[in-house]
Amino acid sequence: MKNIFIIVGHPSKKSFSNQIGEAYMKGAKSSGNRVKIVYLSELDFDPNLKEGYNKSQPLEKDLVLVQKHILWANHIVIVTPVWWGSVPAKFKGLLDRALLPGFAFKYERRSLLPKQLLKGRSGIIFLVMGGSRLFHFGAFAFPGMILRRFVFNFTGVSPVRVKNFYSMSSLSEKRAKKILDNVFKIGRRAN
Repeated sequence: MKNIFIIVGHPSKKSFSNQIGEAYMKGAKSSGNRVKIVYLSELDFDPNLKEGYNKSQPLEKDLVLVQKHILWANHIVIVTPVWWGSVPAKFKGLLDRALLPGFAFKYERRSLLPKQLLKGRSGIIFLVMGGSRLFHFGAFAFPGMILRRFVFNFTGVSPVRVKNFYSMSSLSEKRAKKILDNVFKIGRRAN
């Protein structure tokens, strides 16, 4: 049994990303796992890290809750659309504001790499993309690799799987059901 934290990184309350997060949650719960889920659309915080990491910026209660859920979890799930080759701005702001030095990582003297403070957790990233596989693979620096390497692996979360959903701008009802059934099964395995 795992403690699973799901972050749905779509800024709209009604999105296919939300449905993916909910399908994963249902699958994970059906196997007896404990699950907490947050929707970016319901979080209230300033996504702008105004002074970078040079000055402390008080965390809003929703960001404190996200950090609490991250510490509670031993498996972290991200569901996010890919816009302009990256994640939505508010979701990037959530990462900037919540995964702070001293919480997610810590630089130490005489060390090339930071200390990874989120070790002992695994993860999965679901990327929802409007364009085709060929377009995204050939045109961008693969957003899943960026999230896996520079967010999860940087903070110690490993192993991390990436599941891509392409051509979502032309999603049929039949294909949507097939995707959600597959995500439910992935959630049942909690991987």
